[in-house]
Amino acid sequence: MTATLVAVALLVTATLYVTFGGADFGAGFWNLLAARDPGARRLIAASVTPVWESNHVWLVFGLVLFFTGFPAASASVWTVAAPALWLALLGIVLRGAAFAFLATTRTPGLRRLLNGTFAASSIVTPFCMGWAIGLVVSGHGWYFAPACGVLFVAAGAYLAAAYLVREARETPELERYFAVRAQWAGVVTGLSSIVCLVVLHTANARLADRLLGRALPLTALAAACGLAVVVRLFLHRTRGVRILAWTGIAAVVGAWGTAQYPVVVPRGGFTLAGSAAPEASLRALLVVAVLVVVLVVPSFLLLFSLQNRGALSGDDPPPG
Repeated sequence: MTATLVAVALLVTATLYVTFGGADFGAGFWNLLAARDPGARRLIAASVTPVWESNHVWLVFGLVLFFTGFPAASASVWTVAAPALWLALLGIVLRGAAFAFLATTRTPGLRRLLNGTFAASSIVTPFCMGWAIGLVVSGHGWYFAPACGVLFVAAGAYLAAAYLVREARETPELERYFAVRAQWAGVVTGLSSIVCLVVLHTANARLADRLLGRALPLTALAAACGLAVVVRLFLHRTRGVRILAWTGIAAVVGAWGTAQYPVVVPRGGFTLAGSAAPEASLRALLVVAVLVVVLVVPSFLLLFSLQNRGALSGDDPPPG
Protein backbone atom coordinates (compact mmCIF):
# COMPACT_ATOMS: atom_id res chain seq x y z
CA MET A 1 0.00 0.00 0.00
CA THR A 2 2.80 2.44 0.90
CA ALA A 3 4.63 1.71 -2.35
CA THR A 4 1.43 2.42 -4.29
CA LEU A 5 1.01 5.79 -2.57
CA VAL A 6 4.61 6.73 -3.42
CA ALA A 7 3.96 5.67 -7.03
CA VAL A 8 0.87 7.90 -7.12
CA ALA A 9 2.92 10.83 -5.79
CA LEU A 10 5.51 10.11 -8.49
CA LEU A 11 2.84 10.06 -11.20
CA VAL A 12 1.34 13.35 -9.97
CA THR A 13 4.80 14.93 -9.93
CA ALA A 14 5.47 13.69 -13.48
CA THR A 15 2.14 15.14 -14.59
CA LEU A 16 2.99 18.56 -13.15
CA TYR A 17 6.40 18.56 -14.81
CA VAL A 18 5.04 17.47 -18.19
CA THR A 19 2.21 20.01 -18.21
CA PHE A 20 4.20 22.98 -16.91
CA GLY A 21 7.83 22.21 -17.68
CA GLY A 22 6.77 20.78 -21.04
CA ALA A 23 5.11 24.07 -21.91
CA ASP A 24 8.39 25.86 -21.13
CA PHE A 25 10.18 23.64 -23.64
CA GLY A 26 7.39 24.29 -26.12
CA ALA A 27 7.91 28.02 -25.70
CA GLY A 28 11.49 27.52 -26.88
CA PHE A 29 10.18 25.72 -29.94
CA TRP A 30 7.95 28.68 -30.85
CA ASN A 31 10.80 31.06 -30.05
CA LEU A 32 12.78 29.39 -32.83
CA LEU A 33 9.95 29.75 -35.36
CA ALA A 34 9.27 33.36 -34.34
CA ALA A 35 12.71 34.59 -35.42
CA ARG A 36 11.12 37.22 -37.67
CA ASP A 37 8.31 38.13 -35.30
CA PRO A 38 9.71 40.18 -32.39
CA GLY A 39 6.25 40.69 -30.90
CA ALA A 40 5.74 36.94 -30.49
CA ARG A 41 9.23 36.54 -29.05
CA ARG A 42 8.63 39.30 -26.52
CA LEU A 43 5.39 37.67 -25.40
CA ILE A 44 7.09 34.27 -25.08
CA ALA A 45 9.91 35.74 -23.01
CA ALA A 46 7.57 37.80 -20.82
CA SER A 47 5.46 34.70 -20.14
CA VAL A 48 8.34 32.34 -19.43
CA THR A 49 10.74 34.59 -17.51
CA PRO A 50 8.96 34.66 -14.10
CA VAL A 51 8.26 30.91 -13.92
CA TRP A 52 10.72 28.92 -16.02
CA GLU A 53 13.12 27.98 -13.20
CA SER A 54 10.37 27.01 -10.78
CA ASN A 55 9.03 24.20 -12.95
CA HIS A 56 12.22 22.18 -12.49
CA VAL A 57 11.19 21.71 -8.85
CA TRP A 58 8.91 18.95 -10.08
CA LEU A 59 11.71 17.27 -12.03
CA VAL A 60 14.02 17.26 -9.00
CA PHE A 61 11.30 16.03 -6.66
CA GLY A 62 10.28 13.33 -9.13
CA LEU A 63 13.85 12.08 -9.43
CA VAL A 64 14.17 11.94 -5.65
CA LEU A 65 10.92 9.99 -5.35
CA PHE A 66 12.02 7.58 -8.06
CA PHE A 67 15.57 6.72 -7.03
CA THR A 68 14.72 6.70 -3.30
CA GLY A 69 11.40 4.89 -3.53
CA PHE A 70 12.29 2.41 -6.27
CA PRO A 71 16.12 2.20 -6.38
CA ALA A 72 16.38 -0.97 -8.48
CA ALA A 73 13.98 0.35 -11.13
CA SER A 74 15.77 3.71 -11.13
CA ALA A 75 19.15 2.04 -11.65
CA SER A 76 17.71 0.10 -14.57
CA VAL A 77 16.41 3.28 -16.24
CA TRP A 78 19.72 5.11 -15.85
CA THR A 79 21.49 2.11 -17.34
CA VAL A 80 19.17 1.46 -20.28
CA ALA A 81 18.54 5.09 -21.24
CA ALA A 82 21.76 6.72 -20.04
CA PRO A 83 22.75 8.53 -23.29
CA ALA A 84 19.29 10.01 -23.78
CA LEU A 85 19.04 11.11 -20.15
CA TRP A 86 22.50 12.70 -20.11
CA LEU A 87 21.69 14.60 -23.30
CA ALA A 88 18.42 15.77 -21.72
CA LEU A 89 20.27 17.03 -18.63
CA LEU A 90 22.85 18.78 -20.81
CA GLY A 91 20.00 20.40 -22.74
CA ILE A 92 18.42 21.66 -19.51
CA VAL A 93 21.71 23.26 -18.46
CA LEU A 94 22.35 24.88 -21.86
CA ARG A 95 18.77 26.07 -22.12
CA GLY A 96 18.86 27.68 -18.68
CA ALA A 97 22.21 29.33 -19.28
CA ALA A 98 21.12 30.72 -22.66
CA PHE A 99 17.87 32.10 -21.29
CA ALA A 100 19.61 33.69 -18.29
CA PHE A 101 22.28 35.40 -20.41
CA LEU A 102 19.64 36.68 -22.84
CA ALA A 103 18.35 38.87 -20.04
CA THR A 104 21.70 40.61 -19.61
CA THR A 105 23.23 41.03 -23.08
CA ARG A 106 22.25 43.38 -25.90
CA THR A 107 24.96 42.36 -28.40
CA PRO A 108 23.08 41.28 -31.58
CA GLY A 109 25.46 38.46 -32.56
CA LEU A 110 25.58 36.99 -29.08
CA ARG A 111 21.80 37.26 -28.75
CA ARG A 112 21.35 35.28 -31.97
CA LEU A 113 23.66 32.58 -30.64
CA LEU A 114 21.87 32.45 -27.28
CA ASN A 115 18.45 32.40 -28.94
CA GLY A 116 19.59 29.51 -31.13
CA THR A 117 20.95 27.62 -28.12
CA PHE A 118 17.75 28.25 -26.16
CA ALA A 119 15.56 27.05 -29.03
CA ALA A 120 17.69 24.03 -29.98
CA SER A 121 17.97 22.78 -26.40
CA SER A 122 14.21 23.33 -25.94
CA ILE A 123 13.65 20.81 -28.73
CA VAL A 124 16.46 18.34 -28.05
CA THR A 125 15.70 18.05 -24.32
CA PRO A 126 12.06 16.89 -24.53
CA PHE A 127 12.94 14.69 -27.52
CA CYS A 128 15.61 12.93 -25.45
CA MET A 129 13.23 12.62 -22.49
CA GLY A 130 10.65 11.01 -24.75
CA TRP A 131 13.33 8.78 -26.25
CA ALA A 132 14.30 7.61 -22.75
CA ILE A 133 10.69 6.86 -21.82
CA GLY A 134 10.25 4.99 -25.09
CA LEU A 135 13.32 2.83 -24.42
CA VAL A 136 12.11 1.98 -20.93
CA VAL A 137 8.49 1.31 -21.91
CA SER A 138 9.04 -0.65 -25.11
CA GLY A 139 11.52 -3.30 -23.99
CA HIS A 140 13.34 -4.29 -27.16
CA GLY A 141 11.14 -2.17 -29.43
CA TRP A 142 13.76 0.51 -30.11
CA TYR A 143 11.63 1.94 -32.93
CA PHE A 144 9.06 3.16 -30.39
CA ALA A 145 11.59 5.49 -28.73
CA PRO A 146 11.93 8.10 -31.53
CA ALA A 147 8.15 8.19 -31.99
CA CYS A 148 7.82 8.90 -28.27
CA GLY A 149 10.43 11.66 -28.58
CA VAL A 150 8.47 13.36 -31.35
CA LEU A 151 5.31 13.10 -29.21
CA PHE A 152 7.03 14.84 -26.30
CA VAL A 153 8.19 17.73 -28.51
CA ALA A 154 4.75 18.09 -30.11
CA ALA A 155 2.92 17.99 -26.78
CA GLY A 156 5.17 20.70 -25.34
CA ALA A 157 4.62 22.93 -28.37
CA TYR A 158 0.87 22.33 -28.14
CA LEU A 159 0.73 23.25 -24.45
CA ALA A 160 2.89 26.34 -24.94
CA ALA A 161 0.77 27.65 -27.80
CA ALA A 162 -2.46 27.01 -25.89
CA TYR A 163 -1.11 28.82 -22.82
CA LEU A 164 0.19 31.72 -24.94
CA VAL A 165 -3.25 32.20 -26.49
CA ARG A 166 -4.40 33.19 -23.01
CA GLU A 167 -1.33 35.39 -22.43
CA ALA A 168 -2.03 37.24 -25.71
CA ARG A 169 -5.68 37.96 -24.95
CA GLU A 170 -5.07 41.73 -24.88
CA THR A 171 -3.37 41.66 -28.30
CA PRO A 172 -5.78 40.24 -30.91
CA GLU A 173 -3.09 39.81 -33.56
CA LEU A 174 -0.87 37.74 -31.27
CA GLU A 175 -3.88 35.84 -29.97
CA ARG A 176 -4.71 34.72 -33.53
CA TYR A 177 -1.03 34.00 -34.16
CA PHE A 178 -0.80 31.51 -31.30
CA ALA A 179 -4.32 30.16 -31.81
CA VAL A 180 -3.40 28.95 -35.29
CA ARG A 181 -0.21 27.37 -33.96
CA ALA A 182 -2.07 25.71 -31.11
CA GLN A 183 -4.50 24.16 -33.62
CA TRP A 184 -1.73 22.73 -35.78
CA ALA A 185 0.30 21.58 -32.78
CA GLY A 186 -2.81 19.90 -31.38
CA VAL A 187 -3.35 18.03 -34.64
CA VAL A 188 0.30 16.94 -34.77
CA THR A 189 0.18 15.84 -31.14
CA GLY A 190 -2.96 13.80 -31.79
CA LEU A 191 -1.46 12.13 -34.86
CA SER A 192 1.78 11.45 -32.96
CA SER A 193 -0.23 9.82 -30.16
CA ILE A 194 -1.95 7.53 -32.65
CA VAL A 195 1.37 6.58 -34.24
CA CYS A 196 2.86 5.83 -30.81
CA LEU A 197 -0.13 3.68 -29.88
CA VAL A 198 0.10 1.71 -33.13
CA VAL A 199 3.85 1.18 -32.79
CA LEU A 200 3.44 0.29 -29.12
CA HIS A 201 1.31 -2.70 -30.13
CA THR A 202 4.40 -4.29 -31.65
CA ALA A 203 6.77 -3.14 -28.89
CA ASN A 204 4.66 -3.75 -25.77
CA ALA A 205 1.27 -5.20 -26.71
CA ARG A 206 0.19 -5.63 -23.08
CA LEU A 207 0.62 -1.95 -22.29
CA ALA A 208 -1.04 -0.90 -25.55
CA ASP A 209 -4.05 -3.11 -24.82
CA ARG A 210 -4.37 -1.67 -21.33
CA LEU A 211 -4.33 1.88 -22.70
CA LEU A 212 -7.49 0.92 -24.59
CA GLY A 213 -8.77 -1.24 -21.73
CA ARG A 214 -8.46 -0.30 -18.08
CA ALA A 215 -7.13 3.19 -18.98
CA LEU A 216 -9.71 3.82 -21.71
CA PRO A 217 -11.63 6.55 -19.78
CA LEU A 218 -8.43 8.62 -19.43
CA THR A 219 -7.38 7.89 -23.02
CA ALA A 220 -10.80 9.01 -24.23
CA LEU A 221 -10.65 12.12 -22.03
CA ALA A 222 -7.30 13.07 -23.56
CA ALA A 223 -8.69 12.69 -27.08
CA ALA A 224 -11.85 14.64 -26.24
CA CYS A 225 -9.90 17.53 -24.70
CA GLY A 226 -7.57 17.74 -27.69
CA LEU A 227 -10.48 17.77 -30.12
CA ALA A 228 -12.28 20.39 -28.02
CA VAL A 229 -9.23 22.68 -28.09
CA VAL A 230 -8.88 22.44 -31.88
CA VAL A 231 -12.61 23.02 -32.46
CA ARG A 232 -12.86 25.95 -30.04
CA LEU A 233 -9.87 27.67 -31.58
CA PHE A 234 -11.28 27.08 -35.06
CA LEU A 235 -14.45 28.84 -33.88
CA HIS A 236 -12.32 31.67 -32.42
CA ARG A 237 -13.35 30.81 -28.87
CA THR A 238 -10.32 30.91 -26.61
CA ARG A 239 -12.02 30.75 -23.23
CA GLY A 240 -11.12 27.56 -21.38
CA VAL A 241 -8.55 26.46 -23.96
CA ARG A 242 -5.68 26.47 -21.48
CA ILE A 243 -7.55 24.27 -18.98
CA LEU A 244 -8.65 21.87 -21.70
CA ALA A 245 -5.10 21.55 -23.06
CA TRP A 246 -3.69 20.94 -19.57
CA THR A 247 -6.38 18.35 -18.78
CA GLY A 248 -5.79 16.50 -22.03
CA ILE A 249 -2.04 16.11 -21.54
CA ALA A 250 -2.51 15.27 -17.85
CA ALA A 251 -4.94 12.55 -18.90
CA VAL A 252 -2.29 11.06 -21.20
CA VAL A 253 0.17 10.79 -18.31
CA GLY A 254 -2.56 9.37 -16.07
CA ALA A 255 -3.53 6.81 -18.72
CA TRP A 256 0.09 5.69 -19.02
CA GLY A 257 0.40 5.21 -15.25
CA THR A 258 -2.95 3.41 -15.00
CA ALA A 259 -2.15 1.06 -17.88
CA GLN A 260 1.31 0.25 -16.53
CA TYR A 261 0.28 -0.44 -12.92
CA PRO A 262 1.61 -2.34 -10.96
CA VAL A 263 4.74 -2.29 -13.15
CA VAL A 264 7.18 0.58 -12.53
CA VAL A 265 9.59 -0.12 -15.40
CA PRO A 266 8.36 -2.52 -18.11
CA ARG A 267 11.84 -3.20 -19.42
CA GLY A 268 13.11 -5.66 -16.85
CA GLY A 269 9.69 -6.25 -15.30
CA PHE A 270 10.22 -4.08 -12.22
CA THR A 271 7.01 -4.04 -10.18
CA LEU A 272 6.05 -1.86 -7.22
CA ALA A 273 6.43 -4.70 -4.74
CA GLY A 274 9.60 -6.09 -6.29
CA SER A 275 11.57 -2.84 -6.62
CA ALA A 276 10.32 -0.74 -3.70
CA ALA A 277 12.66 0.56 -1.01
CA PRO A 278 12.26 -0.53 2.64
CA GLU A 279 9.02 0.47 4.32
CA ALA A 280 10.72 3.10 6.51
CA SER A 281 12.11 4.87 3.43
CA LEU A 282 8.73 4.84 1.71
CA ARG A 283 7.03 6.34 4.76
CA ALA A 284 9.65 9.08 4.93
CA LEU A 285 8.99 9.87 1.27
CA LEU A 286 5.28 10.19 1.95
CA VAL A 287 6.03 12.66 4.76
CA VAL A 288 8.16 14.68 2.32
CA ALA A 289 5.35 14.55 -0.24
CA VAL A 290 2.90 15.97 2.31
CA LEU A 291 5.36 18.76 3.12
CA VAL A 292 5.62 19.55 -0.59
CA VAL A 293 1.84 19.85 -0.81
CA VAL A 294 1.75 22.12 2.25
CA LEU A 295 4.73 24.34 1.39
CA VAL A 296 5.44 24.21 -2.35
CA VAL A 297 1.97 24.01 -3.91
CA PRO A 298 0.70 27.24 -2.29
CA SER A 299 3.90 28.96 -3.42
CA PHE A 300 3.26 27.87 -7.00
CA LEU A 301 -0.35 29.03 -6.82
CA LEU A 302 0.82 32.45 -5.62
CA LEU A 303 3.50 32.59 -8.32
CA PHE A 304 1.07 31.82 -11.14
CA SER A 305 -1.52 34.18 -9.68
CA LEU A 306 0.99 37.05 -9.66
CA GLN A 307 2.09 36.15 -13.18
CA ASN A 308 -1.49 36.17 -14.49
CA ARG A 309 -2.02 39.63 -12.99
CA GLY A 310 1.20 40.93 -14.54
CA ALA A 311 2.63 41.71 -11.11
CA LEU A 312 5.99 40.09 -11.89
CA SER A 313 6.90 42.14 -14.95
CA GLY A 314 10.08 44.11 -14.48
CA ASP A 315 11.17 47.40 -15.98
CA ASP A 316 13.83 45.85 -18.23
CA PRO A 317 12.77 44.55 -21.60
CA PRO A 318 12.38 40.75 -21.64
CA PRO A 319 14.85 38.65 -23.57
CA GLY A 320 13.85 37.73 -27.09
